[in-house]
Amino acid sequence: MTAVCRCLDVSFLKDEAVFQHFLSTLTLSSRKEKVLSYRFESGRILSLGAGLLLELSLKEAGLTDFTLAAEPYGKPYPVHGGLHFSLSHSGTMAVCAISSLPVGADVELIRPIRFRSVLRFFHPDEVKQIESAESEEMEFTRIWTRKESYGKRNGTGISYDLKQFCFLKPQADDSCSFHERCIQGHMITVCSSAQEEVKFLKTEFITR
Repeated sequence: MTAVCRCLDVSFLKDEAVFQHFLSTLTLSSRKEKVLSYRFESGRILSLGAGLLLELSLKEAGLTDFTLAAEPYGKPYPVHGGLHFSLSHSGTMAVCAISSLPVGADVELIRPIRFRSVLRFFHPDEVKQIESAESEEMEFTRIWTRKESYGKRNGTGISYDLKQFCFLKPQADDSCSFHERCIQGHMITVCSSAQEEVKFLKTEFITR
């Protein structure tokens, strides 16, 4: 079994004409509404990029009906096809992971962070790892994306106790595994079912 995680640099959508063109191609009205709900241009661009990846991923999986429903905690899923997906965006990168099994994905731009204000959400062993790492920013982001992707896979978000697991280990629990890539200064983590492989694909859209 293999999950697929598509990654997209959304910088090309900064051109207003290109943005409007790709917005018009979206099938999901709910995604169009979400894109336009963002106050700032950067948010609209990232949300559109995630929507483009979602529809491409569903189409590549053989779906023609993109109707979505929501799990109890609000995580959306396709009504048809028995698929699961997870979207995320940060910086200039949008990602979409899709699988026949529960899956979670998170991307974060690696940047300076005020560690002391957030380390209270980390397991003591994670704090030690971050403070001793060659790059605190890199290690912090790696662990944080694990926490986020784990919550997304479970469908609960980060409503769980963030100190419950030590995410330094390959597996936070026996039911899942983590797969990571650093692309263009962004850390991308996919939390998949144990033993499931993850294929990362850099994706581009033709603008001319």
